[in-house]
Amino acid sequence: MEVSQLIAATIAQHITQPKVLSYAPSKLNEVTGRFVASNRVYNFVLNKQGVSYSPAGQGDSLLFSALYLRQDAVRKPKVGNDKCNAGKSYQCGKICLGNRRKCHKGVRDVNDARRIASILESTNEQLKNKVGSEISAKAKARGEVLFEARGERVKNPKAERVKAKPENPREEAQLQLSNDSDYEFARKSAVSNAGEDLKGSARHNRNQWKGLADAEKNGTAEGFMTRDNLFKIEPHNLMATITPQNAESHLAAHLALKSFPDKPYKVLPKDPQAAEKARQQYFDAYKEIKATAEKAAVEHSDFNQVLKAINEKTVSIIRDLRQNKKEYSPVSNQLINLHKSVIAWGHVRATGEPVYKGNQVGAKITDFKKRVAEKSDTPDIAVERAKDIIEGKSFNKAFDTVQTKDGDFKPASLYVQKAERKGGRVIDANTVQSGTKFMMNDIGLRGLQYGNSVTDDERKHHLQKSAEALADLADMTGLPDRAISLDKSLGLAIGARGKGNALAHYEPMSKVINLTRNGGVGSLAHEWGHALDNYLAGGNVDTKGVGAFMSAESSRFSPRSIERGYSDPDPVGEAMYKLREAFSSSGFDSRLRVTMKEMGMSSKQMDYWNSAEEKFARCFERHVQHKLQTSDRENTYLVGLRKVGHPLWTTDEEAKHLAPYFDNLLKAVKEKHF
Repeated sequence: MEVSQLIAATIAQHITQPKVLSYAPSKLNEVTGRFVASNRVYNFVLNKQGVSYSPAGQGDSLLFSALYLRQDAVRKPKVGNDKCNAGKSYQCGKICLGNRRKCHKGVRDVNDARRIASILESTNEQLKNKVGSEISAKAKARGEVLFEARGERVKNPKAERVKAKPENPREEAQLQLSNDSDYEFARKSAVSNAGEDLKGSARHNRNQWKGLADAEKNGTAEGFMTRDNLFKIEPHNLMATITPQNAESHLAAHLALKSFPDKPYKVLPKDPQAAEKARQQYFDAYKEIKATAEKAAVEHSDFNQVLKAINEKTVSIIRDLRQNKKEYSPVSNQLINLHKSVIAWGHVRATGEPVYKGNQVGAKITDFKKRVAEKSDTPDIAVERAKDIIEGKSFNKAFDTVQTKDGDFKPASLYVQKAERKGGRVIDANTVQSGTKFMMNDIGLRGLQYGNSVTDDERKHHLQKSAEALADLADMTGLPDRAISLDKSLGLAIGARGKGNALAHYEPMSKVINLTRNGGVGSLAHEWGHALDNYLAGGNVDTKGVGAFMSAESSRFSPRSIERGYSDPDPVGEAMYKLREAFSSSGFDSRLRVTMKEMGMSSKQMDYWNSAEEKFARCFERHVQHKLQTSDRENTYLVGLRKVGHPLWTTDEEAKHLAPYFDNLLKAVKEKHF
């Protein structure tokens, strides 16, 4: 039995008929890869605790495939040649596979293969027996082990996306998503995630942080002990205590923690005990400094006092670590940079005011204060911008000072900032329990996810408002509540899956709508329109994770195509075709082309704003807004386009013209699917 079959046997305990596509060892003593089940592709992680999986995302840079790895492989150059079979120098540090001619930078090493064996032996009794007999016998006979450890290099799409500046909201959302790690560790909350695990939701068992001692025991400590992972497994609570009065001190505390060393040591100590001790010191230092930062941020409104407290704690830790002069302390050396980033450069002689320079935290807060003073049109701007920066936005993005070029405009400016509701049925979503029950049982969402930076109060607010919005969406579309989840395929994430300028985005690969913590008000109808469009096309995605949309394929359902047998009659497809035709007859299509030219858009920007799926989503949200207005109702959380409108969206007259075509489409959807 091949290893892929044995892995599949383990995954099959949780999901029906999985087929393993690829697998390879990871740095955290785990086996990672992909499998397909029920026409969906999943990423999986297998370790000694079991298996976890989630819908596959984008940004993979290696395609793994099976290969017999020679256990006794050595660097054997050809006669008279100091290069391997791939024509590469042996200095690359890889292992030659003799006559297989596929070694260079594809094979990792024999230890990787052995690691897979070790992990799987602990996970699957069937594999354990196989390894103990059949595979061992083959290894002895051929000097080989049947475990893959080869990755074929392909162009790294993530690297390419980082180089190219995104030209539209969809590209920016996808870029931010691909740059995010596959998961994060969920903080404890009274408003917790619900339903099925969504990609990145931190609810997988393998992601549960059980302490450094447990990580050292299972071999994952080195991977956990980085600043970025500490922010996930031991997040600060600054978002929960920030107010307009202490926004500067809270931001200073956050930026100081971001200056904490990224690793316990620059070079991994050769002595395992020394490395373990350094990791413990690093972890303890982080917890002490974090506690000091959280306490000082609440006690002091003056950010200088916060930085002073953090600096004193940092210096104290450095001195304690250096008490034993005979023992080298890499952590104390790493903490020096934190000390330099928070300590004042000097003081103004007349006033005693601290002076900061360069990239110091104090200099950043001074810049923050200046920006707030320039935009002091609302009393809460300091706390909101500080929250944006704590969430991961740059100062320029938080204060909306990113330079734009001709053809650029900011869709965020078209949406209201406050969620208001008028009319509509009463939804029992005033408590966490009742709101979650409505979303999971009545609407039938596949999963509900919150980002770590979303406070409990914000979670409660979004839970209530999104529940009311989805109920109003059901009323305006004429669909039953359960249909809004699109046959339980749809997930909803709040402030958890992206930090770009986009107010919200829909992920066709994982079937998740993400609304940003602060800017997602009013975008839900637009993103649900994308989800419906993708659902009607079968929910399919291509190899790059780009979704298929029925609006882009509507020509297949034209009367001529059906008459000639190119497509079978389909009431939904035919209704979509008539709607697309109405885009033209209403005047929207022709006016849109003129508008894009007048705005000076690039061809790439035009492709986005004029794409079938984007036009469908914009027209759909205007349709929902039109239906609400004609019913004397309002829900700006569901659709929050300002009344002044924008020429890239339909006018009132165009929305009125399209209304019967949307009604006809939704009626056909209800009859066929729900």
